[in-house]
Amino acid sequence: SSAQFAAGDQLKLEIDVTNVGDLRGSEVVQCYVSSPEARLFRPERELRAFQKVTLDPGEKTTVEIKLDDRAFAYWDSADATYPELSSRGSAAVPAGMGAPHRLEEGWYLDAGPHEILIGRSSEDTPHRVPIQIQEDAGPLEP
Repeated sequence: SSAQFAAGDQLKLEIDVTNVGDLRGSEVVQCYVSSPEARLFRPERELRAFQKVTLDPGEKTTVEIKLDDRAFAYWDSADATYPELSSRGSAAVPAGMGAPHRLEEGWYLDAGPHEILIGRSSEDTPHRVPIQIQEDAGPLEP
C-alpha cells in the first residue's frame, strides 16, 4: 500500500495466488522482513506474517496480509549500566553497526531501508518489496 512507513502505520500487501495444478491444493504465503542496515544484529530474514490458502484447480485468489510497526521492530533489552561501563572503557561494542546501547528496554523501529520478501518458504521468496522506514521510533507501545 506504500513504499514509505512510519511508527503507527499499517502496510497492506495483496498477493495473487493461482492453483496451476490439476488437483485441489493448499499453499502458505509467507512474509519475511529483512533489515540490512539494522542498528543491532538481526537475522537475515524474519518471518512476520503468513496465511494459508486452499484452491481448486485453476482457481485464483488474492491473499491480503497486513503489517504494523511491530513487523519491522525488534526487542532491545537495553543496558542501564552501559554509560558507566563505557566510561571505564570496559563495555563491549554491540553487534551490528556499533551503535550505543539504549537505556530503556522495548520494541524499537530503525529508520532506513528494509525489504519485504514474499514466497512459499524462507528459501523461496521470489517477490521483494522495498520499504523505507522514515524515522527511528521507540520504545513502541505494547
